[in-house]
Amino acid sequence: MPVTEQLRQGCLRGLDDLNSLLQRTPITIPTREKIISTLWGHHVRQSTCPIEAKDLDPYFEYYADQSGFYDTGRETWAKTHQDIIDISALLQKDLKRDEVKQQLSSKLASSQTNVGDHMLDRSIDLAIRLLLMMKVGHFAAYFSAYKPLAWEQGLSLRQFVSKTFEPRGALINERVKLDRIFTAKNIGRIAGMKVVWTENLADHLRVLDEDTEVAIFHHACFLEMVRHR
Repeated sequence: MPVTEQLRQGCLRGLDDLNSLLQRTPITIPTREKIISTLWGHHVRQSTCPIEAKDLDPYFEYYADQSGFYDTGRETWAKTHQDIIDISALLQKDLKRDEVKQQLSSKLASSQTNVGDHMLDRSIDLAIRLLLMMKVGHFAAYFSAYKPLAWEQGLSLRQFVSKTFEPRGALINERVKLDRIFTAKNIGRIAGMKVVWTENLADHLRVLDEDTEVAIFHHACFLEMVRHR
């Protein structure tokens, strides 16, 4: 039976569960739908703008990649999809970072030991990466040419996101309308700029490499899921 059909039927034993390990792949379609509906309240089947299972593939490739960067034994406390959902629920309460850590610590105090600040911080960073597709924090054994985002102390996550996307300039004429020829292909042909696809929402429209490249966030399905949140 093809893997896609196995995913659809949810017949890969042990994977069709929010309590399965983040690094275990592939993630079945029923589990994917549970993750989507719990994180963003987007019910795939009942949506007025339905998203097919195959439309979720690019996001869950990103989901698996980001989860795979973390060594769940040493880097992060979060090990399962449910752990990410629990942290995300706290993140959406407009708490400051230290308040999120405090609530996580209180929750874990009675059941676990040796969960230090480092593991909690990395768990929070991973949850943000999966919830918002913004690459917050850094990996111990991962090199990137771009400076990672840092959630500053004293700000709620909502305030941090607003600050990150704060406009740095605007067109004077608000009635400017771009023609249909304004496409990624023509940006390269006419302006000599190369379009670089990015999975980091914070990099959208960022000009790179001495003004020769522009980053475009290409996860349209993800944007559709979160647009009404």
